[in-house]
Amino acid sequence: MDLSSTLIGLGILLLFIGPIILLIINQNRKTNSHRKQLMKFAQENDLRLSVFEIDPSILIGFDNSQKKIIYTEPSEKNKFHIINLKEITQVKIQTIDFPEREGKMNFISLIFSGKTQTEKQEMIFYDENIDAVPDSEVQYQLAKKWHTILQNHI
Repeated sequence: MDLSSTLIGLGILLLFIGPIILLIINQNRKTNSHRKQLMKFAQENDLRLSVFEIDPSILIGFDNSQKKIIYTEPSEKNKFHIINLKEITQVKIQTIDFPEREGKMNFISLIFSGKTQTEKQEMIFYDENIDAVPDSEVQYQLAKKWHTILQNHI
């Protein structure tokens, strides 16, 4: 095989692999940016995150010593919320399946019930109308994971 055939082969290989490498680099850059935002907000509020999750649809962090969770919802990437688990009595998973779209969860969230009935907060993991992540089952598994983590600390 001569040099020109080898160079053409390498060029074609780079043509197909190059965009994939750029996507991976871009995704890692976004993940690092989200991690910095989460850690900066935690540090500003004097929280030390023992567990955190960087997901395309939600950022979550949990401080085990202070029993506080911070998160941002899919539609509001830069607006963080803090929930004090000392004021929470119950955490449950809520899923909504729309009748016209059978067999698929269209909305997944964690509902936090406070010591009084008026104190309810909701952490949205998946909303079909807003979310860019197409797989609701993956988001349901993530919600179950966090439900277990938080339920053990209430």
